[in-house]
Amino acid sequence: MASQSSVLHIGYPKAASTFLQQYLDAHPEVSLQIVGIAPMVDSVAPHSPPPILADGSPSVRVYSNEKIAESLIITGDRCVWRKHRFTPGAWDTVDPHVSISPLKTARRFKQWLNAERILILIRNQVEWLQSSYKYFLPRLPPRQRTFADFCATPLGRVYLMAGHVDHLVEAYQTVFGRSSVSVIRVEEFAANPTMAASSLCRFLGVHTQPFPTGKANEGSKNNVAAIHARFPIIERAPTFVRKAGRAVVSRLIADRPTIFSRNEIEQIQARYRESNRRVNALL
Repeated sequence: MASQSSVLHIGYPKAASTFLQQYLDAHPEVSLQIVGIAPMVDSVAPHSPPPILADGSPSVRVYSNEKIAESLIITGDRCVWRKHRFTPGAWDTVDPHVSISPLKTARRFKQWLNAERILILIRNQVEWLQSSYKYFLPRLPPRQRTFADFCATPLGRVYLMAGHVDHLVEAYQTVFGRSSVSVIRVEEFAANPTMAASSLCRFLGVHTQPFPTGKANEGSKNNVAAIHARFPIIERAPTFVRKAGRAVVSRLIADRPTIFSRNEIEQIQARYRESNRRVNALL
């Protein structure tokens, strides 16, 4: 059996995970495998790790799962988390059943996988939380759909904690070693895709392949999300009506630059200012 280098991609939902997975899946020197989150559920034994490929396989195996960055471990009844994660004010209900620990999660994946290196993609918290909020908005109760309502849900609380990227980076540097952890900012993909692709492939140890044009799994427009937040009754309409409505709104109404208020943006920036300073120091 050939010796195969392995990397664990620690994704953030709504932070170019799908784009990266598609890119790696198409790379001739990379074998991509989406792994489960069994190590993050106490009641589920992770069993054996994913298999290492035999001779003739691509030289680098990349394990990937965008939920790892949440560092959420289910320690009790999984149904409690599933039932109440979108309920504002329900943290006290789910708290006895969950643990949020980047360090514990890193140690579990270290034991489960044979990954030697860690790849972490991070995104500006304002953009990331906006994209996440828009994505989960339809799951919120009809009359509790503001960003503050989302932050008050158990899932929103997990996301606010995950936004402290320094905790995540520090944990994986501690477990895997500082030189084994690479952090790439999603904004670099758009600002300088050639350099970002080169940096990524250099860390993986493969030849550089250019990034494809376009985006993957792009979220809804800001103006469409704002309408869903204010008029949830729209979601009861047939699918073809909703699709037609989104098309009309996108054509006739200029998209809002952001769904957040200036005050919300300032609060988010203040919340993570120290975390971002520490990330720069860690890197």
